[in-house]
Amino acid sequence: MIKFLEKIFYFLEKLSEKVSVAGLQISDSFLQLFLLQKEESKVFILKIPPGIIVAGRIVQKEELLKLLKQLHNFIYPQRPDRLVSAVVSLPAELIYTQSFKVPYLDEERLEESALLNLKMTSPLPAEKAYFSWQVIEQSEENYEFLGAVVEKEIVDDFKNLLAEAKFLVVVFEFPALALSRAISREFSSAEPVLFIHLSSDGLNFFILKNSFLTFDYFRSWRSIQGEERQITKTAFEAVIIEETQRVINFVSSRFHEDLKQAGLIAPGFETEIKTLLEGRFGLEISPLVLKDLKEKNLSLNNLTAWGSALRGQIDRFQDTFINFSGISSIEQYYEEQTLRIIEFWRNLSLGVLVIFLIVFFTASVFLVNVSNQLEEQVQTFKATPQLQEIKDFQEKAKEFNNLVVMVKNVKASDSHWLELLERWQSLAANYQVTIDNIDIRSRSEAISMAGRASSAETVLNFKRAFSSQAEVASIDLPLSGISELADGTVHFNLSLTLKPI
Repeated sequence: MIKFLEKIFYFLEKLSEKVSVAGLQISDSFLQLFLLQKEESKVFILKIPPGIIVAGRIVQKEELLKLLKQLHNFIYPQRPDRLVSAVVSLPAELIYTQSFKVPYLDEERLEESALLNLKMTSPLPAEKAYFSWQVIEQSEENYEFLGAVVEKEIVDDFKNLLAEAKFLVVVFEFPALALSRAISREFSSAEPVLFIHLSSDGLNFFILKNSFLTFDYFRSWRSIQGEERQITKTAFEAVIIEETQRVINFVSSRFHEDLKQAGLIAPGFETEIKTLLEGRFGLEISPLVLKDLKEKNLSLNNLTAWGSALRGQIDRFQDTFINFSGISSIEQYYEEQTLRIIEFWRNLSLGVLVIFLIVFFTASVFLVNVSNQLEEQVQTFKATPQLQEIKDFQEKAKEFNNLVVMVKNVKASDSHWLELLERWQSLAANYQVTIDNIDIRSRSEAISMAGRASSAETVLNFKRAFSSQAEVASIDLPLSGISELADGTVHFNLSLTLKPI
């Protein structure tokens, strides 16, 4: 079945425009979007004023929505309804990670076992969390996974706001996962390597082994600052030393391995941190340098968004990495492609409609000109004795005039119905009602309409608003015409009559 769907979507993809998947990093203090393009990659950054997102949680939804719409406008200033596909990196403070091993099992039982392990170690109740995992090592006896947990309500809030701002979320991930992807393009080691990342939100410690993320730990500046107004240099250095020691001890006891190398992602603080740690822990510490960043004229501050954008280039059928979107990457792929194809055919239909209107208008102008020319010829022949020829020309002129009237009527009718349908569609959108079908036979006959809404109350509000439209003579919505669907929404059927023109 999946192979069959793959072929269908592959064919339909060829008919629709190929769209890049951006990388979007969300933190407490900024939004950063990285758009990979063949010619030149683009980076868009928007600062988030304090208080809109706190500790990774949305506090002021309307303000964040304004910023997301502003970010969308940077990308498509002339197309506010154009969808932007994105791999979204959530604030690191939201994520809880845990590595665990599972005996070698078949695929179905393996997933059950992995999920059970995560639920047992999760700090959140199962019904309030999204769980995801990825393989980091495999042997004949067992699998080793990196699992991750995030609060479902927070992810859903981000997803809903992003959708309202016309962002289509392909994947939800977290900074360490995005960073590991970007780093692994140029760096790989069979030994575990510690990376220390300083960001505007806090300190992120993560470990890469064989290009896989095996450990992730985050400490926010807010938790370090406590009740103090600012973090002193002494406090900063103490936290760096303390947290590094904690990570080294944990890795030694948990994985029975010693850390020998460390990479710094700390623009402006590399020398200070290297001097602080190198003599204490026997680590070989070096600032991270990536050729790709230099070639693209980018900095380490763009690394997370870039790493997420790189994931957008992975085929959805091959994307088996951690994903908090609530559905699998393949299901997300089908949803994304369906929306893209609908958007493409909608635009194509509108284009065809415009072409027909132009054709009708051109035909009307042409026939009017022909009619005028014939009238002139008839007037000329009135002065001659050839009465039969004059009569013939008059008959032809009448025929052309009738054609002109017919074309004008067709054009006026199309324009009239198009205006009504656009107005009804706009009214439905205002009440968050989806119109599935409209059956129009003529203006004098009853019109049937079917659609969907979130609740029966919404349908009734839509009916009241609809009945107040100037062109509506009457509207009938029986209670039997409203039925609840499996997903909690309702389906309705109504009929209406229009006032005569």
